[in-house]
Order: sequence, then structure tokens, then C-alpha cells
Amino acid sequence: LAMLLGRSPSTISRELARNGHREPSGSPRLGRPTLGYDACRAGHRARRLAHQARRPRKLHRESALWRLVRHLLARRWSPQEVSRTLRRQHPDEPAKHVSHETIYTAIYA
Repeated sequence: LAMLLGRSPSTISRELARNGHREPSGSPRLGRPTLGYDACRAGHRARRLAHQARRPRKLHRESALWRLVRHLLARRWSPQEVSRTLRRQHPDEPAKHVSHETIYTAIYA
């Protein structure tokens, strides 16, 4: 089937696992269908999941956390140092924990 469609076998197996048939006795996994594969139904499901709200960003322009991160970066701290320092200073406040990847993403945004 993969060769016929010009796709990788792993792509086909992922799509079938995500939107294909599952046994009714199996536990429900994110509303996956119990019927066979249907491209229209898979497309509707993909659009519905794409529109679901994602977590809000920790580092948005007006936040105090972003101002603090910018201040530390201006002092020539690396994103790794900023991340570790925030974790050390606020061990019981996960809202103030920011990974270095998040800092890099905010910088480039």
C-alpha cells in the first residue's frame, strides 16, 4: 500500500495507528475510531485536533518573567544559565521554570 501511494511504510502505519481501526475491547485512545479507516473522517479529526487550544506561552512580551529573562540575557547570561537560576530561585513555582529551549524560541520569535 505504501509503495502504491508513494509514501513511506512508517507514514502509513502512523496514520493507521492514529486514525484507523482499533478493537472495541481496547481502551479508548484520544477518541480514535472503532470502525475502519476513512480519509474524510481522519481529515475532520485532524482539523478538530488542530483547532484545540494549546497551553499559553510562558514567555510573552508583557510578562514579568520575560522581562526578567531579557534582563539576565542582557547581562550576557546564556539561556541555560537563566533556566537553571530561575529553577534554583523558585523551586516551588513551576510557572517560573523556563527551559533553555523556550528561551531560545522566545528570542527568535
